[in-house]
Amino acid sequence: MALITKLDDLPDLFFIDLFNYLSSTDILWAFTNLNNRIQTLINERGYFRHINLSSARLSKLDRLLSILPLNQIETLIIDIEASPLQLSRWPYLPHLTTLRLYRLRDFTDATNFILRHSTSLKHLTLETNDLFMQCGSTGYIWHPRERLPTLVENVLPHLSALRSLDLGQDTGFGLTTWNITTIQSPLNYLRVSLEHIPRLCHVITRDTLSTTLEQLHVTLRSSHVREKNSIPKELVLSKMINLHTFTLVQSVFTFIYNRIEWSTIESLTAPNVMPVLRRLNLAILIAIDDFDCINRSSLFIDDRRIDIQFALIIADTSL
Repeated sequence: MALITKLDDLPDLFFIDLFNYLSSTDILWAFTNLNNRIQTLINERGYFRHINLSSARLSKLDRLLSILPLNQIETLIIDIEASPLQLSRWPYLPHLTTLRLYRLRDFTDATNFILRHSTSLKHLTLETNDLFMQCGSTGYIWHPRERLPTLVENVLPHLSALRSLDLGQDTGFGLTTWNITTIQSPLNYLRVSLEHIPRLCHVITRDTLSTTLEQLHVTLRSSHVREKNSIPKELVLSKMINLHTFTLVQSVFTFIYNRIEWSTIESLTAPNVMPVLRRLNLAILIAIDDFDCINRSSLFIDDRRIDIQFALIIADTSL
């Protein structure tokens, strides 16, 4: 007589392992309200709290929205290019604390959605890419990221609960027109692309950031403008009393005249600026002559015992 295994006979670990191979969309679509036991598993594993329905078609999305417990959702992830209409379909989520929007196109919908959740959002990620637009037999590159500074300036002053802001590390276009004073909340995490070292210095000297930031990750975009990439002489850097992780990355397309001198790195990370620094990630353009400065650098021997990870783009100025 053949043995028959029913769904209810399978152990909980079977479903937990199965869920690891499925997307949020598949799990919620196939197993929601199937029976009380599986429903309990879905609740306990947080599939209602952390939602990514980017792969769902519009009809499936509308169906899922009708069965999801909206008051349980804490994290929402949307790939706008994969699902461009999602932002306009989602209702208000009273307990939404984390929002991650990738490959942004329509900044109006994004602005409206973020502002609707301005009192609850603690973690915000905004990233966008270039798009190739067809034009006859050829095409052109459209840069939606150039409008990102406007979105940032429109929403940041209203996000009083925000603690983590991730604006990506794209090296093509820094937020060159972004005014750092739009950050009103005490962030502990910031990831952003900027134009040059002076703009980074303004981030460091911002009162609402210098006392709260724990992680700062910065990419400096490539620039065709000849300007010294160093700390302004008249500027006094604030002490970042809680910063333990600092990342500084330059584009591989950086010109030699925009390189960062090692003395600038030492000044930015000095004990009187970053007293509790524990990890430093560097990817910068240097000249051959900088190796002597690096060899003598106090960063490798000071009492903070910093874990330094670096990749150096070496420009041979003798050629």
